[in-house]
Amino acid sequence: MKKAKKTSHDLISHVTELYSSESWDDLIKYFEKYKLSPESNPYASQYHALALFKLNDFEAALSILERIAPFFEDDANIQSLYGAALRRVGKTSEAEERFRLALNIEPESTQIKNNYVNLLIDVGKYSEADILIKEILRADPNMAEAKENQRRLSFLSSSNSNTHPDTELGGHKWSPEDPLESAFADKEVFTNPLNHRLLDTPKEIFLSELPVSGQQEIAFELIQLAKQALKEKNYKLTLKLCSQAKEFLGCNHTLYSLAADSYIALQQFSNAETAYLHCLTLQGPTLSHYINLASLASMRSDFDLAKKYLELASVIDPNSEILSQLSDSISTNIMQSSNKFVFSKWGA
Repeated sequence: MKKAKKTSHDLISHVTELYSSESWDDLIKYFEKYKLSPESNPYASQYHALALFKLNDFEAALSILERIAPFFEDDANIQSLYGAALRRVGKTSEAEERFRLALNIEPESTQIKNNYVNLLIDVGKYSEADILIKEILRADPNMAEAKENQRRLSFLSSSNSNTHPDTELGGHKWSPEDPLESAFADKEVFTNPLNHRLLDTPKEIFLSELPVSGQQEIAFELIQLAKQALKEKNYKLTLKLCSQAKEFLGCNHTLYSLAADSYIALQQFSNAETAYLHCLTLQGPTLSHYINLASLASMRSDFDLAKKYLELASVIDPNSEILSQLSDSISTNIMQSSNKFVFSKWGA
């Protein structure tokens, strides 16, 4: 285990105060302003990672946790947080290793067990998840998160045992409201640049042969390619890669976020709005999702909805400069609505 340099009391005191007051954005800005590195300030940086995680910026949180984890090999909470961040970005095998490590350190922790249950359900290990949930509820019968996972597990187990033929892998159908559906034809969507076998092999045959871990690895690589394509402003390729990744990964907030950003650039605003709503459902409330949805609602002159999204965003970060600017912009749009280009019908 690495030994961390002594961190100044003032630094720790300040970041813990910001964290305790739930000033996530201010805490993050503090680290950015003073360029505090995780290696030099590992104890303080755990709060930086926690703040990023609270704001659902899982990749940024993960980049910090990767660098401070060696300083916290005996800290079950940090290892569990590391596992949770890995799970959120789709690195399930690595996440499982971290959760097991955390439970080796604190085997009776109900919170860590419940975090691990989230992952077990994600990867379809329902029997293991059921055992852990029962252990948690024996120790803490009123734990709300465990009860929620129990309901989730019950639903998924039931759905899995009573699957209609059309929902099986070979007869997979897209949701009619899924904005990724219309991006590319099914045959084109499944042209995988990472494995030429997919060019000639029906997807139901290929996926049935590929282990779950292999599917997740391909999906993660596709997501990285999609991010690069978005960065290079190749928006149609981004959508194509997202559609491919969805075949392996299923519903995932990162895919819909990438798709939404691409649809915005392509001025396909209806699809963008739908994709952001999917993000909100899959990932939970984030400042960026609410701001994007407020902007889109304002564009089609649904100002009441835009203001509602701003209100919800203010709960997350009432001091956000972007929030204040957008609020002023929407107020101006309301005043000038007669001169504003209105998307009265998204499909028009």
